[in-house]
Amino acid sequence: IVPRTHSWLEIIFRSCLKKKIKYSFMQKIMNDYKQKYDVERIFENDFNNIDIKNFNDIDLFFYDGPHDKENTYNALKKFYNCFSNVSILIFDDANWIGVTEGVNDALRDLNSNIIYSKHILNEIEDASMWWNGLYIVVIEK
Repeated sequence: IVPRTHSWLEIIFRSCLKKKIKYSFMQKIMNDYKQKYDVERIFENDFNNIDIKNFNDIDLFFYDGPHDKENTYNALKKFYNCFSNVSILIFDDANWIGVTEGVNDALRDLNSNIIYSKHILNEIEDASMWWNGLYIVVIEK
């Protein structure tokens, strides 16, 4: 039974942290969605070079790219028109300086409505750690 104070996303993530498995969170998300939905996964590509013309109605966007304000901002600006009317956006390494600011600035400039937002952070920003927080945002265009 999942306590009402926690979202399913937090429960999955906390479970993965306890196992100390770097990719289990993303694998869990991808496996669950692959069974029910059309999922596209982009690896080891510069998001600036991705042709987005065939992307549409993205309702779950997980960004694990360069973790600074400018790149996070630019990624959102690039993919925004591909999002469905209501979308869940997840940004990795939210402990890093500029990630949250880049997201919020882009959404403000795109006149997007933030329905929900949540930071799941660790105590300190540490470049040597594999995980440095998440910023989860649900938006409505």
